Amino acid sequence: MRTVPCRLRNAFTLLEVLVVMAVVGLFLAMGSALLYSYVRLSGATTVQLDGLTIRRDLADAWRRDVRLAKSNPAPAKPDDKSSQVLDLPEGKVVWKLENHRLVRQVVGTKTEKTWNLGPGKNWLEFDTTGSLELLVLRHGEEKVNGRLIQGEYTAWRGGDLP
Repeated sequence: MRTVPCRLRNAFTLLEVLVVMAVVGLFLAMGSALLYSYVRLSGATTVQLDGLTIRRDLADAWRRDVRLAKSNPAPAKPDDKSSQVLDLPEGKVVWKLENHRLVRQVVGTKTEKTWNLGPGKNWLEFDTTGSLELLVLRHGEEKVNGRLIQGEYTAWRGGDLP
């Protein structure tokens, strides 16, 4: 009886190498797609959080000014509803829209705080609800078919809402 000598394998076959390369390529493609979507989501989340922070700061400043106001606001100029003057203990404060920014300026000083409202044709509106001394600040963007409200901040003059 004759025995067949067994051959020792010293290397991988070409087919085995190709299969491993295909699997590694598949994992790399899935990983890079996952990384790309993570980076996009992270950027969008950062923009959203920045916008929320800006709106929170704006609302806090508006509510603080209205709470400390000695009287209801008056227009900074006659027949101008896009700017209002509040009489505060620290002096008169003007709230106005200027070049896509909402500006809070203490009259007679250079103290100014601004909030960017973004591109587009922006609008600003102040409203008082009767004798309740409830003051509303609305801002938004003009659209072809009407106004888009981007923010509405309500404050009770003289203190917090009852």
